[in-house]
Amino acid sequence: MQADARLQLAGSDAAGAGAGCPACGSSMPIPGAQDPHLRMRRCGSCCTLCALPFPSAQKLAAYYNSEYSVIDAGLTPRRRANWVPLLEMAERPAAGRRGLEIGSSTGAFLRLATERGWSMAGIELDDRARAQHAHASPGVPAYATLAAARRDGLRPVDAVWILHTLEHLPDPAAALREAVDALTPGGVLIASTPNGASLECLLLRSLCEWWTPPGHLMLLSPRGARILLERAGLETVSIETRRGDSTGMLGNLALAPARLVKRGVVSSVAQRSSVSSWSQRVARLLNLAYDPLSWPLRRWAYRRMKGPELVLIARKPTQRDMRGVHPRA
Repeated sequence: MQADARLQLAGSDAAGAGAGCPACGSSMPIPGAQDPHLRMRRCGSCCTLCALPFPSAQKLAAYYNSEYSVIDAGLTPRRRANWVPLLEMAERPAAGRRGLEIGSSTGAFLRLATERGWSMAGIELDDRARAQHAHASPGVPAYATLAAARRDGLRPVDAVWILHTLEHLPDPAAALREAVDALTPGGVLIASTPNGASLECLLLRSLCEWWTPPGHLMLLSPRGARILLERAGLETVSIETRRGDSTGMLGNLALAPARLVKRGVVSSVAQRSSVSSWSQRVARLLNLAYDPLSWPLRRWAYRRMKGPELVLIARKPTQRDMRGVHPRA
């Protein structure tokens, strides 16, 4: 998704933003003119990492249209393994199967959901990504905006997914409010996003794979994620951590020297992501040996909310909830 698309989706212009944490809204000190470089700083209230000083819409557009690119490899085995649990979280007994993905890119997740019996639609403002999706899956609609989807007859859906999109947005709360508007009462929202409180971020800091401003403007902490969901009018069901799309601790450690050299040579952080990149292939080979040996450590980290990826599950309150009357279990 291009920068101007991300800004429109968030419902906010980035110019002049950044005085408040995008997760909890707490004020944060903005670096002075003597420190013009974009850096990730931790919110003192919710521990979310935020990119400050906040880049303008023009700078974000220039970045996304030059240095940032994502190569879509389609439905790889790893993607299926990561995404099927996110679908299962919404496949509750007696629940409907009308779904929406915000930030659907070229539609790989939409295709997987359709395979499992979901009636899906996507919201994706990047014209190029929507064109690729239309070529691959002409029967699954994708729209530039939620308003366009509604004009085409989209009804409220039972589940909304926002997968690795929130961290790119200047106003993630606005995107979540848009998701709430699209849900039926009692419907679920499922989001995945990097964990700014992960062991990788705490140990490696700027050499962590997701510490990449301006590509990532925010790395939520578990506390920040809970506050963000509540600010959007959602009821938090659960917040979990897992490896997800991360290369893992060993992969991050092995690739850290290369990142240090790369970022010392170039003037800004280029983020080119692909599930088939050489760094991902190296990480997969390392993890073949690392995973069986490290499972106790990883299980400890995931239970203590230190895994590299956050999975957020939330629910839109019903009218009965709003009146303070909760349905029986």
